[in-house]
Amino acid sequence: MLELVDNQLHSRRKADVVTLEIQADAAPEIVEPLCQQFGLRAWQVFKAPGPVNLSRLSSLADQTPRPDLKFQPFTARSLSFAPKVSGLLEAIRKHDILLRHPYDSMSP
Repeated sequence: MLELVDNQLHSRRKADVVTLEIQADAAPEIVEPLCQQFGLRAWQVFKAPGPVNLSRLSSLADQTPRPDLKFQPFTARSLSFAPKVSGLLEAIRKHDILLRHPYDSMSP
C-alpha cells in the first residue's frame, strides 16, 4: 500500500505556476527566462518593492537577544480527571471530553 501511494504521488500532475513574485529591481535577464520556463505572461509577474520570501526573516527572532520582545514559551495543560476516574476511557463512557488542540497536552 505504501509503495502504491508513493508511486501515485510521484506520477500525479503538478499544478501550473500562477504567479511569480520577484524583487522589483530584479534584472530582466533573470525575469524573462523564468517567465519562459513557467509559461507566464507579464500580468502574472508581481514586482515587490521589498524583500521576497519573508519566511527567511523568522530566523531573526531567534538571533535577537531581546527576551522582552518575544512570546513566553507555551506549556500545554495536561488532561486531568476527577479523583474517582481511573482513566480516559472510563471518563469518555461517562461524558464527552473536548480536547482543544494544540492547547491540550497529547502526552499519554
